[in-house]
Amino acid sequence: MFKCVHISKFHLVKPNMTMMEIFDMNKVLCLLVIARSFHTVFGNLEKKIHGPGTKSSDK
Repeated sequence: MFKCVHISKFHLVKPNMTMMEIFDMNKVLCLLVIARSFHTVFGNLEKKIHGPGTKSSDK
């Protein structure tokens, strides 16, 4: 399981929010962080595989 930054550090918690809402927001933030790190990892792998000077896919 990934350990995630507690949601209160993002100052998004309102007093009337339920624990489930806070947990869902925390989950979304975790997924975003994980997705970003995966993106950089795969980007680096792609660079290594294709080598410098070759374009993998033009968007």
